[in-house]
Amino acid sequence: MQITYLGHAGFIVETDAVIVITDPWLSPTGAFDASWFQLPRNHHLAPLVYEKLKDRSRAIYLYISHEHQDHFDVGFLNSLPDRVFTLLVPEFSRSALLNHFSNYECEETIFFHHKQQLKIPGGSMKFYVDDSRLNRDSAILMKMDETAFLNMNDCKLFDTLPAIVHEDGPINVFACQFSGATWHPTCYEYPKSKYESLSARKAISKFESVAKAIELIRPDSYIPSAGPVCFLDPMLFHLNTEPINIFPRAARFISYLTTRLHKIPVFIPEMMPGDILDVNKNKIITLAEKRFIEKTAAGYIAEYAASFSSFFEGRRAVQERVDEQRILAGLQLELRVKLELLTLANRVTVPLYFRLNGSDKLMLKIDFERKTVERVVSNNDLSFYEIDAPAWQIAKIIDGELTWEEFSLTFRMHLRRSPDIYDPLLHAFLVMEADDIGKYCELLLEIEAQEQRTIVEAAGKRYSVRRYCPHQGGDLSCGWMDQDRFLVCPRHRWQFDILQAGRCTSNGTSIDAVCLENEAQAANELERPPLVKTEGTVFK
Repeated sequence: MQITYLGHAGFIVETDAVIVITDPWLSPTGAFDASWFQLPRNHHLAPLVYEKLKDRSRAIYLYISHEHQDHFDVGFLNSLPDRVFTLLVPEFSRSALLNHFSNYECEETIFFHHKQQLKIPGGSMKFYVDDSRLNRDSAILMKMDETAFLNMNDCKLFDTLPAIVHEDGPINVFACQFSGATWHPTCYEYPKSKYESLSARKAISKFESVAKAIELIRPDSYIPSAGPVCFLDPMLFHLNTEPINIFPRAARFISYLTTRLHKIPVFIPEMMPGDILDVNKNKIITLAEKRFIEKTAAGYIAEYAASFSSFFEGRRAVQERVDEQRILAGLQLELRVKLELLTLANRVTVPLYFRLNGSDKLMLKIDFERKTVERVVSNNDLSFYEIDAPAWQIAKIIDGELTWEEFSLTFRMHLRRSPDIYDPLLHAFLVMEADDIGKYCELLLEIEAQEQRTIVEAAGKRYSVRRYCPHQGGDLSCGWMDQDRFLVCPRHRWQFDILQAGRCTSNGTSIDAVCLENEAQAANELERPPLVKTEGTVFK
């Protein structure tokens, strides 16, 4: 097996009988309305993919993991001249991918479900699907020529890894995301010290999730992928130069893993687009002509941005011609529809203020308890959530050019909240499509109805806790203890203070931790060994 790195989360996996192309993001205009760009640049590899697709001597498969534009590159997929391949797409509850590919011309399209297996020449593929309504993603395990490659990309199935290793191991090569991709704290108005503190904690938490996955899987090689992107829009360029944020690059991550996993013999290369990993020899074949290195990163990114200056200048002229009143009216209607479908709206206790272009004259107030969306000219509440976005960006939602989730990933918004507490329902209301909101509310109720519990140990005592995370149902029996006190969810790394009845450290949810005073009491609970305790790590 040979694995060619296409950049970001893209790979070409080859044997003498099979070619599998995964998540090729190669369009030169980036993703999420030109807010994200590939780092390092990889646009020159499009001809390589075209060439592979001409091969008639091997079976060819093209896998799309999920609908995020840095994995699902519509422009590039539409450009493919030779489509004698089998397209592999997850079947999510949301029909966006199904609708898009229902008429896509190729040899065959397979919409796969969780744990579906597919026999291929000389091996097999197995798919894992995570569809929690708020997040949709998939992972793929490719077994060819007696070697196995698990590509988890952005999929957060960390609590599923023990079962994957047990059922389908051993795994020779592992790849998964190591960088953040959220608007917290990226878009929030925080003092610099707090911003950096929050960012550092998030970055090291992500690093630790991957480290624990490597400890569990014990692959021969781990490929850092789906890492940070480049921000070429002048509105976002500052994110490239911040000393600490949630977008650490591969060199810093590899340095962390080298220290953290010094007792585990795992090969961790920093691959450039075009490099090839020879899996049998566990060796990199260096083909990339240019190497992205930290020493010259600033100049590389500045030159990259300069090459797109005219592109963004042209966009700016169009952005200035938007009809703000039309957009505000359309936004008000869109939010009313979403609010009507938020069946748990009464749980959101603070109002949401939605402002366009920083103007109080272009502002809406969403009152969740009263279920109203009204135009206002001021925010007089002490407790609130506030979002300010460019009118031209919201226009793309109203006109169907962007989904709400895609909008959230543009990072072209400013956010404030008081108190500074994360509310999953309010977040879902903002980032989800109207059709998905009701299903998400149903999911939360299903999680709350789960009665299964597990046992953990903190500060020398045993505690019974709810087994499933109230966020999106992550299995806490696969989590870990931090500082002998905080139970960490393996999926999104929510922390629950076991010594404070299991209360989440970032919001008001709880996993109902109950101290078990004696072994007889513990025997009445679902019996599980205590989770492994690990000390917290300081990000440097």
